[in-house]
Amino acid sequence: MKDAIRDVIDGTKQYEFWVTFGKNDIKSRHRRSVLGQWWITLSVAVFIFAIGGLYRGAFEHENGNYLLYFSVGYIVWQFISATVNGSSQILNKSEAFIRQNFFGGYSVYLYRLVYREVLVFAHHSVIFPIVLLIVGWEHVPSVIGLLLALLGMSWVILTAFFGGIIVSIVAVRWPDFVPIIQNLVRLAFFATPIIWREGSLGATGLFVSKINPFAHYIAIVRDPLLAEGSLLNSWAYVLVFTSMVIGLAFMALGYAKRKLIFWL
Repeated sequence: MKDAIRDVIDGTKQYEFWVTFGKNDIKSRHRRSVLGQWWITLSVAVFIFAIGGLYRGAFEHENGNYLLYFSVGYIVWQFISATVNGSSQILNKSEAFIRQNFFGGYSVYLYRLVYREVLVFAHHSVIFPIVLLIVGWEHVPSVIGLLLALLGMSWVILTAFFGGIIVSIVAVRWPDFVPIIQNLVRLAFFATPIIWREGSLGATGLFVSKINPFAHYIAIVRDPLLAEGSLLNSWAYVLVFTSMVIGLAFMALGYAKRKLIFWL
């Protein structure tokens, strides 16, 4: 446990590495592209307006804010799914660095991944004011709502980092789990109230949204912006869940720290 905690703390000190390489990951992905990362943001915006327009009639709320509901949920989901899927491959992709023992730790590669996805999330977040223009400025969140949403997103990022440690270790130790993890993430999208609302699918939808951790992590970001939902219940859930994730992450990293090099 001491080695694991030291690894995570030392990883923060290597910020020059994960900031530089996090940016380079995005640049290399869109090399020679005119719009760069904005192509991905544009595709996300097209998906939001297409699906939002298609399902608006079925799931429109009495407040008329379904497009806003869907866009926030989908943008946060993009961050969560990209982090989980990226975690299942990050250590294998960083094998050259790890074998040369450049940094002597493993958390630095998770910092790189999470930082990269935070930058992508920041790009996607510009869709939010565009949606506000469409649905009407009466839906503009309050200052308190914005601050609570930022706090919620910070908690999502924290959980994604420690959850990524667990996923990355499992993926290295048991490579067969990588496609299983990716398929579970795809299924989780449909089991999470992103396209549909909690009350729109009856008792089944309410039950699934209560036991689904992704639903609560999206809720602590989305509900303050929309001024709806049971925020206290979601925060109680994520506080407990994140505590368990952090504990498991330190246990997994402490157990695997000296063995990961042989698993790669």
